[in-house]
Amino acid sequence: MDHLGSIELDVHLDDRTISIETSPIQAAVVYAFQERGTMTIGEVVGVLEAGVASARRAVMFWVLHGVLKEIAPDTFCVLEQAETSPQNQSSPPSDIVT
Repeated sequence: MDHLGSIELDVHLDDRTISIETSPIQAAVVYAFQERGTMTIGEVVGVLEAGVASARRAVMFWVLHGVLKEIAPDTFCVLEQAETSPQNQSSPPSDIVT
């Protein structure tokens, strides 16, 4: 589905709106989460009728943009409130000079 063009979306969350250009499969993922709120990768695969790798890439796109969050292995939910310090990103130790 990635070769089918792009879609411009406005994703409205409790504390922010994200305007973004996505692939059709990425758009389908965010719409699926709009209906369910929390889903496993297996459920995303079933809804999209896509392969596991494609579904995982599309879900991770939204994780990287702060829209979805992994709450358990392969289980994701909508992140309505932005996190100030995401758990999957750590800051370097203070004794390392960058």
